[in-house]
Amino acid sequence: MFILPAFRRRLARVVALLGPSAPQPPALRADIGHQDPDPASVCPRRRPVDVSGHPGALPARLPALVHGGEQTWIPVVMDLRYDRDDPLAVDFTFHGPTGALARWRFSRDLLLAGLDELVGQGEVMIWPSDEGPADSVLFLRLGLQERHALLAVRREPVHEWLAGTLAAVPLGDELAGTDWDEEQRRLLRTA
Repeated sequence: MFILPAFRRRLARVVALLGPSAPQPPALRADIGHQDPDPASVCPRRRPVDVSGHPGALPARLPALVHGGEQTWIPVVMDLRYDRDDPLAVDFTFHGPTGALARWRFSRDLLLAGLDELVGQGEVMIWPSDEGPADSVLFLRLGLQERHALLAVRREPVHEWLAGTLAAVPLGDELAGTDWDEEQRRLLRTA
């Protein structure tokens, strides 16, 4: 089968363009609905991250590559932002040589899950590479099927940034400070 070797060659090129391989990042999250699961049962190749030392979710700027065609990867800069006032979402802004190219906002849970497996449908899909030395690459496909951008970024810096977001607002606490009565009143006023 010719497609798999060709894909592996392209993936090796992406890894070379992104720079030296980083150590394997540990997992950030456990299966939803379980309390303190055994890390080996969640993902045997990773350990949970200790987020207690993170001062909070700071913005991050990471190098990334956008697929520009058959054998072409274009370097871009990716800004990651997390706002405690909107704790369910993460913001990614991509900058090229001419300035800001695009801004995307999507679920923090989607990004967390995408560290370990293919997730998403429609306009946002995220998955890690599982091929050889490229195991530390995270892919993001953003946009509609007919017209989308494929980006590659090192998984470890994204993982570390997400650990900071979890220290700032742990999973399950995103809506803890919400005044649901006030939200209901606001909805009824606008209806």
